[in-house]
Amino acid sequence: MALSTRSRIHLKKMLLEQAPLRIKELSEQFNVSDRTIKYDLETIRVWLQEQDVFMCSNPSKGIWIDCDESERTMLLGMLEDSGSHVFVNQHERARGIILDLLLSDKHITIGEMVKKNDVSRNTILSDLAIAEAFFKEWELLLERSRFGIQLIGTEKQRRTVLENIIHDLLDSNDMLQIVQGVAQEHKPTLHFNKVLERFLEPVNDLDFLFEALSRIVRNTESEVGVMLSDRVIIGVFIRLCIAIQRHHQDEHIENEDRTKEGVSEHSLNIFYVFQRVLAQLAEMESITLTDNAVWFISLQAIGMAAPFPYQINKGESLPDVYTITHGIIRHVTDQMRFPFLDDPELLNNLLAHMSDKMTKYSYGVMEPNPLLKEIMQSYRTMFDYVQKACLEVLGSLGVHLTDSDIAFLVLHFQTAYERKAEQQRWKALIVCGTGRGTSKWLMTIIENEIKHLQFVASCSVMDVEKVLEKVQVDLVISILPIKANVPVVVVHSIPCKHDFQAIQTQLNQLGSSKVRSTSNGGGLRRPEMLAHNAGQLENMVQDIIYTGYDLSREIIAHFREYLSDERAEGLTLHLLFMVNRIHFGTAYMQYGEPPLLGSTALALKEELQHVLQRKNLEVTEGELHAILRYFEPVNKGE
Repeated sequence: MALSTRSRIHLKKMLLEQAPLRIKELSEQFNVSDRTIKYDLETIRVWLQEQDVFMCSNPSKGIWIDCDESERTMLLGMLEDSGSHVFVNQHERARGIILDLLLSDKHITIGEMVKKNDVSRNTILSDLAIAEAFFKEWELLLERSRFGIQLIGTEKQRRTVLENIIHDLLDSNDMLQIVQGVAQEHKPTLHFNKVLERFLEPVNDLDFLFEALSRIVRNTESEVGVMLSDRVIIGVFIRLCIAIQRHHQDEHIENEDRTKEGVSEHSLNIFYVFQRVLAQLAEMESITLTDNAVWFISLQAIGMAAPFPYQINKGESLPDVYTITHGIIRHVTDQMRFPFLDDPELLNNLLAHMSDKMTKYSYGVMEPNPLLKEIMQSYRTMFDYVQKACLEVLGSLGVHLTDSDIAFLVLHFQTAYERKAEQQRWKALIVCGTGRGTSKWLMTIIENEIKHLQFVASCSVMDVEKVLEKVQVDLVISILPIKANVPVVVVHSIPCKHDFQAIQTQLNQLGSSKVRSTSNGGGLRRPEMLAHNAGQLENMVQDIIYTGYDLSREIIAHFREYLSDERAEGLTLHLLFMVNRIHFGTAYMQYGEPPLLGSTALALKEELQHVLQRKNLEVTEGELHAILRYFEPVNKGE
């Protein structure tokens, strides 16, 4: 029996986590029914029996695999091997062909592909069409000749695409194993991704390689004062794999477009740590890692530990970050018809993220995202919206974000969406054939799926007009087509995924038009409830607005040379909201390590503090850094 892609993911999760899993967890993760998961688990059970391993289940505990460590390691290896025991779908097969073409500097024949993948010639031709479309996006070409098929492109292009492919191949468990291996200073004993092993074939002692990376982490912290995060460690490891593999193919890393001249002392100190440790690794393994190769590897750490985005003395010219951030939000707003543009917190958080992202992009840094697959499964619709917005806004600028990058942006939008949804309770009327029987069941099912929807009444088709005269609702949900003076969504008697999507789409449209029911338990108070202190409230609001406006004029005038017109407009709005946050004690706080500031950024921060002190405003570090994000880099790499 062969395992499908989803079944292999289930089994890998059970083997690595070792703790019992529940069917509900898996169905929610993959957005499928419990019945589908039960079918997958039955396939896994039969497959395991063929390997003399048994799957156990208990209603109170869940499902788990009964095996020892050696069997666990053997099963994990089988899941990554191709063969009759696994079913490889077209996406996986095409990805394997893409990887083969990237790693080979020679021609590969279609016959060789047919033999390796054990499929027909027509199937391989179909897979090659997918591979060719993928390479075209990265400006690489497939050259066909009588010798076979060969990939044509620069070494830099190959490295970039290889890095992207590896990020796509690794899941959160694979990335965790890398970090654990570095922390424990030896190759992971339970599981190590076979694709990475393929890259590291020239290395005889993988334990020494992990120990070397561990020394880089320790020395970077002790000598430079920079603690490399898990994501940096994963990124460095991936680049080291690529550098070693390309050396083995006699393809040394070509000279970078930019030299190390003019690089900050901070960045060079990180490079020297890498250079010293990797020289020992190269000598031990009898391989050559040139300075350019070390620079390529260390850039992952240099870029992620780069100073706050000012005084970027090297790197590609950066587009205006405020403009592209606002553009992405506007495009997602237009697609979803949801008021993201009205959320200043989303703008501030996304601006901070995009400022860092564009700085790293200028260094050629790709960020690993251990949660990529989980985000794509849980928030697929939001992912598609954000991906399309990024293509629209960044495509014309020649900026290509990976799926990992987009997944990080999705979290910002999803958080803003859920935050807004929690503030809104939409009132709905449920309409059934008789108004009895299934109405209560339908209300329970839909309210459980869409948390910010509240049913206030139910009725039959015949009583709709009569009920709407007495009850104010935002929309009607009916199992039969009807007419009403509010939006109507027609659903099946047993709601399906498409029904929930239709309801959510209608709620998004209501949100964009700002038609909203205010529930009794929350929201803004009615004007008559504020009548007794209306004068006091008006004075307070006027004071906040005046303070914010006066502060914005002062700051914009003082820092005019660092602000475009569009950024100045955005900063004005930001400062108005900031004064409001300070007044109500909800100012932004600085969590975790503060961003590294270059000399220019430190000077700007000091000037900003003086301006705020003159205005008698005490501002948190989080608010200071939020304001600094609006200032354009002094040097755009021109």
